[in-house]
Amino acid sequence: MFYKSDLSAKNSYGLGLYVSKLILESHNSELQFESALNKGSTFWFYLDTYIM
Repeated sequence: MFYKSDLSAKNSYGLGLYVSKLILESHNSELQFESALNKGSTFWFYLDTYIM
């Protein structure tokens, strides 16, 4: 599980979720999440796989 350990760090542009969403949509999938106030958020996705 990922968590941001240093909340004071401001060296991010916040593009990770946006880029992840674009990649998943290009594979006919979607990024899903649950969020709870003062507890954080959980993100997940599913990708179809094919046996060749």
